[in-house]
Amino acid sequence: MSEDFFVLGVDMGAATSSIAYFDVLRQGAEVLDISGGYGKPSSPTALQYIVDTKEWIFGEYAIQNANGTDALLRTFVEQLSPAVYLDTGAGSRPVTEIAAVYLRELIANCKSINPKATVAGIAAVVPDFISNEAVETLRAVYGRARYEGLLIELVQERKAALAYCHHKGILPEGGRLLWLDFGARGLRGGLYELKGGYDEIACLASAFDETLGTAKIDNEIYSLLAGFYCQQLGLDINYLTKAQEEELLSFVYGHKDLLFNQAAGRELRLYYNFVHPPFAKLVKPEQVVALAAPWEQGLEAFARGLLAQEDTRDSIEIICTGGGFEMPWARKKIAAIFSKNQIHSYKNPKGVLAQGATVYAASALSLLPAARLEISDSHKLPWDIGINIEHEGKSRFHSLLARGSWLWQKPKPTYLIAQDDKTAIELFVRDDKGGTRPLGTAALKGLPSRPAGTTKMSLEIEAISANSYAVRLKDLGFGKIYPSTGFVEQFVFDIT
Repeated sequence: MSEDFFVLGVDMGAATSSIAYFDVLRQGAEVLDISGGYGKPSSPTALQYIVDTKEWIFGEYAIQNANGTDALLRTFVEQLSPAVYLDTGAGSRPVTEIAAVYLRELIANCKSINPKATVAGIAAVVPDFISNEAVETLRAVYGRARYEGLLIELVQERKAALAYCHHKGILPEGGRLLWLDFGARGLRGGLYELKGGYDEIACLASAFDETLGTAKIDNEIYSLLAGFYCQQLGLDINYLTKAQEEELLSFVYGHKDLLFNQAAGRELRLYYNFVHPPFAKLVKPEQVVALAAPWEQGLEAFARGLLAQEDTRDSIEIICTGGGFEMPWARKKIAAIFSKNQIHSYKNPKGVLAQGATVYAASALSLLPAARLEISDSHKLPWDIGINIEHEGKSRFHSLLARGSWLWQKPKPTYLIAQDDKTAIELFVRDDKGGTRPLGTAALKGLPSRPAGTTKMSLEIEAISANSYAVRLKDLGFGKIYPSTGFVEQFVFDIT
């Protein structure tokens, strides 16, 4: 394939996005700088509609321009759903349309390499577990962006990381690799063993901790720097105007890297030049150390937990991806746990998954050897757990725990209304061929008599193992007319 065509890997993340392309001459995946001259290959997943000029601005420009006047859209990836609309300042638009506008701009950055080149194929990075509805929504985004026909594959995050390792020759046959991804949504990881070729990879351990996401670190930094601002101006942090909040968000974004890179070693003076009169505040090294300490401890515990069953760690390769590993303290913590020759960290850790997806796309187009990674593990559900719902005389299976989801995933409660005086909920198991069989019946006993349709219940289900499930059923009553009794019943059902 000539340089007149682009083969792309796209990682449109919750906080930042990256895009990589296949370099025909070098026969490898290269990250494209989409920062708009801000010196970072990745860019914030953010955009803003300027009402006065009727145009969109993106990434760093949108963050730096935030002033409360025009709507700043930063969380649209987490809200992707056909039913969600967001206010752009010039009316509400479907979140899929907003994501498509951002996606088109993201891919248009390729024109900086070759303005005349066209896109030949795209592989998109997706979470390790993604529902069928989410898949269709993402495809709808690519369709709105007029790229659906070029979307070759949706690549799981862990497969993108392993494909990158495969391409770089990091993981030898029979070897083991610990993947750690420190992103906005949380800290995730897995321990993998290459049993034969790359078509036989065993997942030996996996975990996810949403309390350790970089988004929460950003919140702590915001509290610190906004606290200085409010202290100086005599304001209450809980009652700031939208303009003040967005100016502070822009200020925090522009100083976060400076805070960790410099203040960890010496005092740092921050200048609040966006207010009148301007003022300066001093950040002491111990403040930064205290801010990072919970995540530093959590990162160490997380990594050690994944290797709890390992007798030796010296032969394990460590690959670190995600924006969290741009922070010096995170890299130092990993270096303190493992030896230097084990660790594979990168100047742009956010771009590794996009590069891995590019490898997938290039392989699909026969530009690289096949990169079909087959991962076997016992940490995912082999079936659906759900209930049958009656509608217009027909029974339909509704999944509560989806096949392929991680055992440690905790789904949101399901809310049900009893249509008669019976509160029994029958649960079923559905296999990969669509066949169902009973799992068990959960019921609330001793409830007061109520009319049909006035007993609301919450149903929570959690996997203990692939063959055992904890179920919790709670009475919620029906508003003030029939208050909740607080009755709760808990069950454990086993699949034999």
